[in-house]
Amino acid sequence: MRKVHIVTYTHWDREFRWEFERTRMRLVDLFDHLFEIMDEKPDYRSFLCDGQLTLIEDYLEIRPEMKDKVKQFVKEGRLEIGPWFTLPDCAPIQGESVVRNIQYGVKKSAEYGDALRCGYNVFSFGQIGQLPQIYADFDIDNIVFYKYMDPKKSKYHEFIWEAPDGTRAWASHLGPEARWNFFFAGHIPIVYDKDAWDKRWQFTWGELGKVFHTANKDDYGWFYDILDPETSYHPENLRKGMERALKTVEGTAAPDCVLMFEGTDFTEPHPLTP
Repeated sequence: MRKVHIVTYTHWDREFRWEFERTRMRLVDLFDHLFEIMDEKPDYRSFLCDGQLTLIEDYLEIRPEMKDKVKQFVKEGRLEIGPWFTLPDCAPIQGESVVRNIQYGVKKSAEYGDALRCGYNVFSFGQIGQLPQIYADFDIDNIVFYKYMDPKKSKYHEFIWEAPDGTRAWASHLGPEARWNFFFAGHIPIVYDKDAWDKRWQFTWGELGKVFHTANKDDYGWFYDILDPETSYHPENLRKGMERALKTVEGTAAPDCVLMFEGTDFTEPHPLTP
């Protein structure tokens, strides 16, 4: 028997694929929909705000009347915010910027309840060796990441990360399918009856409300959206989807208790998740 923890989240680039205000329009829709789902479905357990507080700050500038609702869900443990203010790319910036970023994120998160006590940074293209000692100053002794670890450092998904000063933290880079392991392997076939690893699922114009932002056949997987996601459900794909998802975490240090993520870039919460 395996215990599977499925974490629903979104990964949010404030100003990358679209200009900032257009991105924020989508963010407001995301949180409006999320709070509707949480109000209607008490068994929608939690939503991870990508390890960065800036999503909440950007939302409340447009919806200041929702601040109490944000506080309610944070205090109930259903909305996980921080610990970063905004996800940093650690290697190219000064160390002081890294420290100030998480310091500000933890401090501001306390205004709503508390910060996520996990060293969650799935964005950074560079993982600096001092991260365990930086996190330790904020009572964080576990790290979740997925980009650019030298495979010579560890052949395992989980390991003990030791900083230059000797500070240690438990770390995981989530296996080969990383932060979208359940989303691609399980969610898409179970909800949409599609195969996320087959090019054809992204090329049917108009199907599932897909809108494409590139026409280059070599980059078919970049910059697409599912608008107004359908709430279909295909129970016949449940076993296959879960089996594929479990394969993405093979080799984990705790095979009987695995961590999966439901979401990817700019994905919204799905009402069928519970």
